[in-house]
Amino acid sequence: MAMSSHAADISTIATAQKPVVPVGPVQKTSTVRKCEISSLRSDGTVRVSEQIIPATARFETAFSGFARGTLLDTDQGPVAVEDLHPGMRLMTAEFGASPLLWVGSITLLPKINGQARVDDCLTRVMADTYGMSRPDCDFIAGPGGRILARSPHSDDTHKAKRMLIPVRDLANGMTVIEITPPRPVQVYHVCLKNHATLTAAGLEVESYHPGYGFEHAMGANLLAFFLSLFPHINKPEDFGRLSHPRLPF
Repeated sequence: MAMSSHAADISTIATAQKPVVPVGPVQKTSTVRKCEISSLRSDGTVRVSEQIIPATARFETAFSGFARGTLLDTDQGPVAVEDLHPGMRLMTAEFGASPLLWVGSITLLPKINGQARVDDCLTRVMADTYGMSRPDCDFIAGPGGRILARSPHSDDTHKAKRMLIPVRDLANGMTVIEITPPRPVQVYHVCLKNHATLTAAGLEVESYHPGYGFEHAMGANLLAFFLSLFPHINKPEDFGRLSHPRLPF
């Protein structure tokens, strides 16, 4: 199949813990969500927990990169994101096979009080949108999903620097479509020791990273709670460097 006109745009078990509701600013949040977290302990065992988090973009994007059913490449072949567990090795462009340290998920509720929230929309990328097998099947990203692409705002996309772009920003109403599912849907994100580029359904996507300077937008209590969701992280700097420049959500 010939490459489409868009092809150049992409170079592209432990017992559950009680939910913890932090004191301070979080209690003022009118809407919260329950999240599920699986993390790798230093002794190789897996800790599974549930937490209550604020329903804000900062928190939700940490859990909403991929819709249930998304296939991510591992050293044992493609595995659905809901079947991943810490300790498995994901294939990365930068570091080869890298241990998965953390898997987080939330359930999006598209209609709250009869109205859909923008942050609860998914984005479907139709098969072969960016050329043969790119993606190799319909790829559905959550509101926290990005793919590696050349900036759509550049006058010359062939020369533009590749960066991680929110999938929803690439919506064109034809082959990349924003959708609001009629029922609750589970979404996931994954975290490695280093931020990295992964492969999902033939597209280059990212592991989770909150971005540089995210801590400056949080008070001390909220920051401590946010970091506690990632047992392998002690301080903001532990998230490390970004693998590519990114556009914000």
